Amino acid sequence: MLIYHFKNARTFKNYAKFPLTVHYKWNNKDWMTAHLFIAWFTGYFKPTVQTFCSKKRIPFQILLLIDNAPDHPRTLMEMYKTLVLPANTTSVLQSVHQEITATVKSYYLRNKFCKAIVVIDSDSLDASGQNTLKTFWKGFIILNAIKNIHDSWEEVKIATLTGVWKKFIPILMGYFE
Repeated sequence: MLIYHFKNARTFKNYAKFPLTVHYKWNNKDWMTAHLFIAWFTGYFKPTVQTFCSKKRIPFQILLLIDNAPDHPRTLMEMYKTLVLPANTTSVLQSVHQEITATVKSYYLRNKFCKAIVVIDSDSLDASGQNTLKTFWKGFIILNAIKNIHDSWEEVKIATLTGVWKKFIPILMGYFE
């Protein structure tokens, strides 16, 4: 899910949001709220897991680990079996999150700079006589970033995710190998 601070950014003028490769949501502060979390969980996460389990012909079960942040609503936790980590354990999950985030960021930067290198290699001027690299950076908008985020996430290998979770919950890894 991508949370942005504009419902209808200028970037989306003449562009429909539904074909985006991420789940685009917005609020004024650019952060997760209880409402957005419920919408993501019930509208995307749960149906996606149900479809995955159905295709693999395995029982529909979800283990959702949640820290005690206020944006994880208690009503949702009462509706589904959830494991809420005790207070002061957020740092444990953060190590998992940080490794995965670092991997995605490295792919994101590599992809972005590869596109810039292509522009540099073309070594030409645009129609207005400006350097194409400058034009490239000026024209790199949220839509480009969304596409790049999607492409970068797609590059993350299952082995990377498994390796991170193996450090966190080694006892469960037998179910995934």
